[in-house]
Amino acid sequence: MHDKQLPLLDLTWHDDRLTSISVGNKRWHHAYDVDWCDRDQCYYYHLSGCGPWGGDREPSLKGVPAGMQTASDLIRRFDMVHRQIVYCQICDDTLPDDSPCVHVQWDDAVGDFVGPGIV
Repeated sequence: MHDKQLPLLDLTWHDDRLTSISVGNKRWHHAYDVDWCDRDQCYYYHLSGCGPWGGDREPSLKGVPAGMQTASDLIRRFDMVHRQIVYCQICDDTLPDDSPCVHVQWDDAVGDFVGPGIV
């Protein structure tokens, strides 16, 4: 996250797991998807978009642990790792694309992941 020191604007949680982070200012933001990997017992995050912040919308920092003000604070607190991810349906897990499970492989000819774990 090259904008690690930008203020947190928004966090999204689902079933007590962090699922997205927005950082920036009230004019522009960067959004990151966050996925929990059961196999590796860690969060992986990757840039999912950027653009203007929603007008007069106020930051929603519900559930932010005390002392968390920037993305860098969150990354340290949750030991997050920056990686692109791939989901395996058989494992029912989100895995880093550079070390997926045996059900998922990269195919150069197709230009995408293939295998029985791909939906």
